[in-house]
Amino acid sequence: MLTSKSFLSVFALFLSSTILFSCGQSETEYEADFPEGLQVEDTVVGDGELASEGDIVLVHYTGYLENGEIFDSSQERGPFSFQIGVGQVIEGWDKGFQGMRVGGQRTLIMAPELAYGETGAGGGAIPPNATLTFEVELLDVTREPDSVWDYDEDDVVTTESGLQYVIIAEGEGDAVESGDMVHVHYDGFLTDGTLFDTSVRRGQPLVFQVGVGRVIQGWDEGLVGMRLNEQRVLIIPSDLAYGDQARGDLIPAGATLLFNVNVVDIIPAD
Repeated sequence: MLTSKSFLSVFALFLSSTILFSCGQSETEYEADFPEGLQVEDTVVGDGELASEGDIVLVHYTGYLENGEIFDSSQERGPFSFQIGVGQVIEGWDKGFQGMRVGGQRTLIMAPELAYGETGAGGGAIPPNATLTFEVELLDVTREPDSVWDYDEDDVVTTESGLQYVIIAEGEGDAVESGDMVHVHYDGFLTDGTLFDTSVRRGQPLVFQVGVGRVIQGWDEGLVGMRLNEQRVLIIPSDLAYGDQARGDLIPAGATLLFNVNVVDIIPAD
């Protein structure tokens, strides 16, 4: 049986065609942009959030070969999460969730060029040139944040180092101290509003030890004093972030960074 990671490795070939798709169980029609070679049938029409490109979705799935053999399933392992339309999964999946709503169940039948093509996958579990069928269920949809949390300039606190922060929502319990392990959800933005990273994409918080240099200096300082479930905006000057070094294609040299941070767990140091 393939792991979710190996099963959903990327094979990208997009042949776009627009069709009007409707399901016999619903009178609602919607326009969906499915590639040629992908057959889509809704077996249960959901009534929750609509899945769109860029959304992070949580799904259950079972994959079948042409002879009906199951080659992979999430049912025993647990749901699988991915971001639609960014190449984290095979093309048939990236396009096959269009128009689907939470609670819905769908059958996807995809030609080899929308799956694993001439190479196959999984050490022979999926043979070359295999047409694949997936029964999928959409469990949840999470959208990436689009902005820094709103705050009043009068509420901004500036520390001696130049770090600034704003408490958006008060926390509870003991405050974070240097040496504690914390679980933090976060969204990172440039000053022009560009989102460069978010824990939403991974579906789990970042875990690290405060004050030992595992994160940028602005985080090591800015998390101290936060309490469980507290939300802050951290405004971190470049000398407390990445300084004169660019980070990949998204964070330029000398950038001031803004983070929405939410502490969801604190494990005190021994």
